[in-house]
Amino acid sequence: MDIQLVIIIAIFSVIQSVFGMGLLLFGTPTLLLMGFSFSEVLSILLPPSLAISTIQFIKQKKYNKVFMVELFKYCLPFLVLALVWTFIKDKKMTLYLFVASILIVSAFSRMSQQVANRLQNLIEKNTRGYLVLMGCVHGLSNMGGSLLSIYAVSMNQQKQAVL
Repeated sequence: MDIQLVIIIAIFSVIQSVFGMGLLLFGTPTLLLMGFSFSEVLSILLPPSLAISTIQFIKQKKYNKVFMVELFKYCLPFLVLALVWTFIKDKKMTLYLFVASILIVSAFSRMSQQVANRLQNLIEKNTRGYLVLMGCVHGLSNMGGSLLSIYAVSMNQQKQAVL
């Protein structure tokens, strides 16, 4: 394995260990820019990302485990199905506009308590659907990290719960 690749994985792994995301979020575009195919990127980054997430899940406090179980129960099956489809078709879906729209709404929610309350209510009322959507987006495009951060903040208003 190329030393440059090892360094990239190590740096983004540290970021993921601290912030809960990073290896796929930053590693995917980095490796794509380096000329790796989407399926190569996922085969390189998914194992360490899953390992870090598993360790974090095992070490988490009890109140966060419910949060993680919901993710595994409703998001993970659809993520895997969408990912398998992506590998079979050997193409990455371009969902940039969709994810960008969600991020814009999320940004507005930081500036307006009314928008924040509406977004939180929408996600709380449709938690399972949101998790299914997040799994599909993540499996099809590897852009689900942004949706995960919105979900985490929406469901855990206290900063300590998000971290």
